[in-house]
Amino acid sequence: MKINTITLRPIFAQQIVDKISQAIGYNVNLFDTNGRIVGSTEKNRIHEYHEGAYKAISTCKEVIINDNNKSSYVGSKSGINLPLEWNKKLIGVIGISGPPEEIKRYALITKVTAETMINNTFAKLQNRTEITMKEHLIHNIIYHSEENNYPIKQQASLLGIDLSSPKVAILVDLETFETYKESKKYIDQVLQCIDFVFAGKNDYLQAYIGDSKFIVFVPINKVTSLDVNRMYFTRIANHINDILAQTFDCKITIGIGSLCQSKCSLKNSFEEALEAITIGLDQSINNVFFADDLGLDLLLKNIPQKTINNFFHNMVGNNPIYKIFDDTLVNTLEEFFNHNLNISETARALFIHRNTLLYRLEKVFKLTNKDPRSFLEAIELKVLLSLGKVNEREKPLKEVTME
Repeated sequence: MKINTITLRPIFAQQIVDKISQAIGYNVNLFDTNGRIVGSTEKNRIHEYHEGAYKAISTCKEVIINDNNKSSYVGSKSGINLPLEWNKKLIGVIGISGPPEEIKRYALITKVTAETMINNTFAKLQNRTEITMKEHLIHNIIYHSEENNYPIKQQASLLGIDLSSPKVAILVDLETFETYKESKKYIDQVLQCIDFVFAGKNDYLQAYIGDSKFIVFVPINKVTSLDVNRMYFTRIANHINDILAQTFDCKITIGIGSLCQSKCSLKNSFEEALEAITIGLDQSINNVFFADDLGLDLLLKNIPQKTINNFFHNMVGNNPIYKIFDDTLVNTLEEFFNHNLNISETARALFIHRNTLLYRLEKVFKLTNKDPRSFLEAIELKVLLSLGKVNEREKPLKEVTME
């Protein structure tokens, strides 16, 4: 059997021997693949060479030492030494000191216990390493490079991830997550909650990306109808929301990238999900938003800034919109548009007299030379309000530093 190149650290080795010795009542030693003691209940023996342990490694067999043969093994005491395996390779030796006839009943359970502790620890380490590699992959994609970049493809391939398969971003924002100081413990808890939603599946990608936000890339079936896919992603989003709400006292908002894009790009899908949250919060009291529902606001967000500036100048001169319209006028216009320019319904919604509403609409006309009661001019005013919001919320997402 081959020898594993991974070494057991002294602190971990000591934890193993202490736990087993406490259970069986005998001195226990743990040896590396060179026969050196790396953990022992007899602290003065640590670092000593043990020829019996080295033979157990060399032969991959149990070595029993008693009073009759211990003089043949340098640095050895009476006892039983058993080779330890991890990942089908030798990783060390566990030894119990004492008369072999007394301790032989503990030999197998000692070996199994030590190997179980080693397997569990290395499994956690492997899992953490894989999670970290996936986090770096996602950060490289959404902050720096497109996924068709060769190094990105190579990195994904090492993780067994197919970036060519269609995936849609689900962005989870825990608004008051900073109260938990974004500690590693709570970040892992959120990721575990998301893992629970996708239990039994391994084709999704998730990571913490900073600024209290978590990203999940979920495969989408392009053959399935848009309505079916929407139901599927709605169910996932609601499940994530419900589980996190049970664990954290935070406001949870979820954005979902476009379900109908012809060209799959993880970076684009992430940006769409981010826009869905940013824009959706201005439009609705809901907490799950689809990029496909953004409509006019998404279109306006992609207008060149020079064109926006010219439009503003033509409408309100050089004044910021909040200096032209106070909160009352903005709220009045939004309700007027929401009620399809209907005077009576808007007045009832605002709990004001019809004449008060007409007075406010007239005031808007005087400020902009645009009549909200005219359909075409109402469109211009709607665009003006929406562009004002777009400009106010333009703020880049803070990138988290990866460790």
